[in-house]
Amino acid sequence: MPRLSEESSGGKNYKTAIGSYRFQRAGTGIVEVLNENSYVMAEYSERTGSVKWQRVVLASQREQIEKWLEAHYPRS
Repeated sequence: MPRLSEESSGGKNYKTAIGSYRFQRAGTGIVEVLNENSYVMAEYSERTGSVKWQRVVLASQREQIEKWLEAHYPRS
């Protein structure tokens, strides 16, 4: 099971999960999933609960990330 933590970088709070993926709010109701190089891998909508993947991610990681997003950023 991946460990999740919060770290602070340059005044922004990031949540880390599944290896080195990070999550950060990008705007009203949008959470970005970033990799270790800060590339946007996906965008999660808190309004709809949908995830739009921008880059290829292993299916097992993708599923874990989507479940984690739903648990930590519930639909509004």
